[in-house]
Amino acid sequence: SRLKMELKTVIDSLGPEVRFNVIAFSDSIKRWDTKLVAADDKSKAAAKGFVDTLKANGGTYTDGPLKEALANAEIDTLYLLSDGAPMKFGDDKQDDKYRQDTLALVEKQNRYRRMAIHCLGFVGPGGWPKTLGQRPASLKKEKTADFVKFMKDLAEENNGTYRSVP
Repeated sequence: SRLKMELKTVIDSLGPEVRFNVIAFSDSIKRWDTKLVAADDKSKAAAKGFVDTLKANGGTYTDGPLKEALANAEIDTLYLLSDGAPMKFGDDKQDDKYRQDTLALVEKQNRYRRMAIHCLGFVGPGGWPKTLGQRPASLKKEKTADFVKFMKDLAEENNGTYRSVP
């Protein structure tokens, strides 16, 4: 998938002085490791193996991994790869509020810390697991501009960059 390829590219680009981890998220969080690990060839290969095991499932509870990253004082840079549609299975109004609350949470917790948050946004609202039933109206294709705006705002407000991944 595009996400896996892009994430492996980011992992490959890490220099030997970098310590990293991979956190996958939906409505739950799955960690590759419990701590930051040196970006040597062995750990990069293991992390890419972890990436290969990931499957799209559940919602996009973006606040979870952001809170976890902000709680770890060792992290100075975060790459967030997402369709940019943070939501908690709500209607349009609730999902928009969730996006705004997430931006406010990061602004408050990152104000003095100044961790760089780079966002790689996948065009469109992403896949929707059939096990969850019908896609909510708030995640229709027409809402893509809202998702892109969220990812751009998150990056621009936090010393990062936004890049769209077609």
